[in-house]
Amino acid sequence: RSIKFWKLDGTTLRSKKGQFGAQTAHITGQLGALRDSPTFTALAHLRDGTGRLLSATSRGELILWSNNELCHYVKAHTTPVFAIVAWPGGVVTGGKDGRVSLWPGDWPSSLETPVTPLRVFELREMVRGFADAAGRPRSLAGSATPCVRALACAADRVLVGTRDSEIFELSFENGLDLPNLTMLAQAHAHARAGGGGGGPFTSLF
Repeated sequence: RSIKFWKLDGTTLRSKKGQFGAQTAHITGQLGALRDSPTFTALAHLRDGTGRLLSATSRGELILWSNNELCHYVKAHTTPVFAIVAWPGGVVTGGKDGRVSLWPGDWPSSLETPVTPLRVFELREMVRGFADAAGRPRSLAGSATPCVRALACAADRVLVGTRDSEIFELSFENGLDLPNLTMLAQAHAHARAGGGGGGPFTSLF
């Protein structure tokens, strides 16, 4: 429930605890007192050369730190944020609410300047198009909301891993307004895996 910033001083590691700071006193009602700080769930450095760190919380917040001082805050998701990763265009976040949000990379240092996502993708709506020949949903999430647990970025693609052991690829080859969602992998999630075996002549198992 706390965050520490470490620095190598010669051969010694020294840490400083994250401070909300007096300049952010007007939002302590939203963040809560330091002793009641939220659980931090994910971290990523911005790729803007400033060394600033973005942290995600169990309350759906994104908190930006400069050194060990809070410098910006935004309510990003309605549920816990489980994944955050920097990408060439900014930052990608995902959480229990099934949303994948793209954020800008040039976050302001002033709390007076708002930050809004570039795009928000609802996985629940997007996976409805995945069905087999009989019309049954292919996604293990079914009618439930997919919980995003992992993210990875490469060029114009974002890989999304869910609690249901599925991996999707969000591709932006045609721009952010025309994303393409592809299911790359699907494993066991709700059902019990009762056994397994390797093929004698192939690499299948």
